[in-house]
Amino acid sequence: MHRRKHKLRKHRWYKGPHFGYTHNLQNPHEKLSFIKVDLPHLKRKFAMVKFMRSNWQKMLSYKNRWLFKEVNILTDINTTLLHFDNLPKIYKIRLERCKLNLSAALQRCESLHGKGNCEKQNAGVVQKKCPAGMERIGCCSCAKKCPDFFKSKGYYCLRSNIYKMDKFKQLKECQIQNKGQCMKVGEMYSPLCSKGFSQDGDLCRIDCPVGYKVIHRKCAKPDVISLGTPFSWIQSDN
Repeated sequence: MHRRKHKLRKHRWYKGPHFGYTHNLQNPHEKLSFIKVDLPHLKRKFAMVKFMRSNWQKMLSYKNRWLFKEVNILTDINTTLLHFDNLPKIYKIRLERCKLNLSAALQRCESLHGKGNCEKQNAGVVQKKCPAGMERIGCCSCAKKCPDFFKSKGYYCLRSNIYKMDKFKQLKECQIQNKGQCMKVGEMYSPLCSKGFSQDGDLCRIDCPVGYKVIHRKCAKPDVISLGTPFSWIQSDN
């Protein structure tokens, strides 16, 4: 008996002589469509089940592929919001213009840390407040504020308060001018640094406060605490 064949030229997928399945891969948002099945020509009852099972697996594979892509995009957005402070100025301005709704993120934060204990960190992130006398470092840490005459930079206080020592060719001249307290610096003589300062080449640089670790021209801040993971904006918040 001659077998009649159906040609499905316009379809990407074709399964068997009498039934097939098509899906436009160029447009993932287009609804999946099944080709009409010519039932009279099915010889075995399990042929339809086999056909559906095969195409269902394909459908799931493509659905998962786009799902993973969407998850990766959302992960990139979350990472960008967490590193807001390190972004170029133009991107910070653009994120501010988005006017993301942070009320839901604030509620999530306060449900964990208590009402009034959270604050807006940037255009898309809410974080727990630092304890009194501490300042925020990055997204997730707090440390002591730098004392007066120090410049704060991340986890360090810069020893930026300096002054240049006077120089004398003769030791006797230096001692007369500085009540006998002088030291040799290279081929010249200079007075000792004032109290609270120490020599750094031909300069006198301020000493680190008590409890701070000296790292050359910086003082490492003590008592750094972690705030935990911040609460960022998610797509369902707007």
